[in-house]
Amino acid sequence: MEEKAGGFKYDARTAADLFREIADLLELLGEEPFKAPAYRRAAAVIQRYAAEIPRLAEEGQLTSLPGIGEILARKVNEILSTGTVELLERLRSRVPPGVQALLGVPGLGPRTVATLWRAGVEDLDTLEEMAATGRLRQLPGFGPQKEKAILEAIATVKRQGGLWLGEAWVAAKEISARLETLAGVERVEPAGFVRRAAWQVPQLEFVVVREADSVDPDLDLTDLAAELGKMLGVPVHIYVTTPERFGAVLLWATGGEMHLAELAPVLTARGLLLGPEGLLRRVASSTPEGKGNGTADHPADSSPDLPSELVVTPDEESVYRYLGLAPIPPELRDRPGMVDLAAKGQVPRLVELADIQGDLHVHTSWSDGRASLAEMARAAATRGLRYLAVTDHSASLRVANGLEAERLKLQWEELDRTRSAFPELELLRGIEIEIRTDGQLDYDEEIRSRFQWVNASIHTGFSSDAAQIRRRLLAAMKDPATCAISHPTGRRLGMRRPYALTLEHLLEDALATGVALEINCSPERLDLSPEWAEAAFRAGVPLTISTDSHSPDGMAVMELGVRLARRAGLPPEAILNAQPLSVVREHAERRRSAAGR
Repeated sequence: MEEKAGGFKYDARTAADLFREIADLLELLGEEPFKAPAYRRAAAVIQRYAAEIPRLAEEGQLTSLPGIGEILARKVNEILSTGTVELLERLRSRVPPGVQALLGVPGLGPRTVATLWRAGVEDLDTLEEMAATGRLRQLPGFGPQKEKAILEAIATVKRQGGLWLGEAWVAAKEISARLETLAGVERVEPAGFVRRAAWQVPQLEFVVVREADSVDPDLDLTDLAAELGKMLGVPVHIYVTTPERFGAVLLWATGGEMHLAELAPVLTARGLLLGPEGLLRRVASSTPEGKGNGTADHPADSSPDLPSELVVTPDEESVYRYLGLAPIPPELRDRPGMVDLAAKGQVPRLVELADIQGDLHVHTSWSDGRASLAEMARAAATRGLRYLAVTDHSASLRVANGLEAERLKLQWEELDRTRSAFPELELLRGIEIEIRTDGQLDYDEEIRSRFQWVNASIHTGFSSDAAQIRRRLLAAMKDPATCAISHPTGRRLGMRRPYALTLEHLLEDALATGVALEINCSPERLDLSPEWAEAAFRAGVPLTISTDSHSPDGMAVMELGVRLARRAGLPPEAILNAQPLSVVREHAERRRSAAGR
């Protein structure tokens, strides 16, 4: 397998995951109490700056990251090189595998698992049996409601598998880049679940186009796929094809099952076969035995009674057009009835990455970002954006170096100076303002009125009940400074569940106040989900797609947010920042005039 940048075989995601596992095991075993939080904080930092970790490790600069000292830096390097670390292996050896598996049950933290372990619960089946029979409630801290929650969580674990879309998307990008460097490879496209923007990804698929004059016409990537799958923990499938077959193979490898099933009658009616060999047309036999030779090197194995010939399909659009259908975007292929709509030419127009004109949520080194204001502006301009809202954290979020009023004024002065260097990019005075537990926002009304874009967010008090969360959000929405609610459910995939929130209440309050809801592109958030985003669009709630990036490389995740919006069926007009800056300004002005609503 080809090594990563800096000579490392493993990536920052692996280091972050293993640091979180170390923290869980330390807490489970009752080790020194300060160690587990240190590893958790380090994991969050590593994940946030994942794109920069290999370079920083190579340059010996990992200690420049907040919370990463010499000891942790050495452990990061060890993981990047070997895929594990000695401390973790020692901890694993002290905890039975079944007990370790309990840490993967939502709602069960290390201390709860320690209680279960002391009570003799050493695997998931035992836990499920005790909860189902009512014996779990006999343990301290466990009652009927907790038993019910644990049974629901176990059912969720058994249903789930694979990677979250965000981490699968990152992995697919990295694998594609590696495959593109291999001799004989002309083109690489991720397919399957990732391309359809499916919420969970049980396997990764890629279509590789080999060069026509490749010295190795039988390019075999089986061993590489197996090695990649072992590293990621999910199967990896690589389909090698030729340029004239690419479109059909990509369509087939993208799936999903429902879409291919809907296409089957259309294919059959035209005497066609679609599969890993491409699109093949069955033809009447010209041989005495009733069999032909098919194509020169790709016989139609699935149709042994008739010969076949290749239908040239250099792209997916050519396949759909050959079938008399309008092209169907991959993100819509898990929806029933799309083939019928395509036959009528009624496939909806979806937002595209090229439609996005600005980013309304980025951080700089003024708060917890890793790059200067000018560096973030340059990255936005390089990506062709027309406007950028600089939205560092507000004062009360001290853990993120939130801006007190005096520092905020200094930032505005720097922003004014920076504008002249980027005449094609409009820089907006923005803020990610904290929604406190009482629903109040940071700063006084006069300062809030001077922002040109305000994202209001919850970062604390996640355990509040649904009524209290609603009161907090609604109070923030009613403030005329608030333009949008960022990462509206507060979740972090695989790390933190959403706070108590009812979709109907969120949409009702956003619609009543005119506040936009954000589709947060961060791979660890992806918040709103496609289902909630579609419901918001249908209710008439404005939406934004924003990166929440903390570095220039982080802006690349806009593509991921757009894919979520496309899976939600959103057109460009549903997204505020797919519109000219004048529309964004009008939205903010409407909010400022909403005082007393």
